[in-house]
Amino acid sequence: MSMIKIEAHCHSKGGSVCAECTNEQIIETYKSLGYGGVVLTNHYSISTIKNNYAGLSDSQRVDAFFALYDSLKACGDKEGIKVFFGIEVRVVPTATEYMIVGFTKQFLYDNPNLHLLTQEQLFTLCERENAFMCQTHPFRAGVKCGNPKYMHGAECFNGHFHHVNHNAVANDFCEKNNLIKMYGTDFHENDQPVTSFMYIPDTITDSVQLGQYFLSGKATGGGDDVYYELELKKYREAMGRCR
Repeated sequence: MSMIKIEAHCHSKGGSVCAECTNEQIIETYKSLGYGGVVLTNHYSISTIKNNYAGLSDSQRVDAFFALYDSLKACGDKEGIKVFFGIEVRVVPTATEYMIVGFTKQFLYDNPNLHLLTQEQLFTLCERENAFMCQTHPFRAGVKCGNPKYMHGAECFNGHFHHVNHNAVANDFCEKNNLIKMYGTDFHENDQPVTSFMYIPDTITDSVQLGQYFLSGKATGGGDDVYYELELKKYREAMGRCR
């Protein structure tokens, strides 16, 4: 069995207000770096729905959300890059965010208001669906860490250098609570350095299989802490000069 390197945390233009990358830019970036796959984890929150899906019915919103995945997958298929779908849900009332992988489109039709749930309610749904749920950037500045009882894993490394993510603290949190460790670049912008990866078997072909593999705890990965810290330092200095 061969393994491929994938990006586990990626956003696309049109799906996340803060994302600027087109499908072509995403696929070109990861193909050039030798990745075999990307997990599209666009945001699903009160603000995202207000900005991106205003006026749509529940089913229309789900259709629009999955249309972004379908278009990225079509682009990836042309270049031999696997594209999996996931979702990054911001729950109430804490505004913490959780990545879910391993659900079907029907699950979102049946539960179109995931963004109005609490962490515990979201976890209960994921347990019922046998989907994988992890907290993204649990110790990012300004973010509240969730209850480890109601998550399967957490990002022990988040490589988005526009934020102070305290990855070492996140890694300790995963180890102390026996959580599955996840690594994600949190890719949003075309010039953003890719800082992380995960390995999965090349036999995995769909998002449900991927969620099962994450749940197994067998997925390994890594993040470039030195590169992340360097880019974070450069970014903060540049922002300081702009003030």
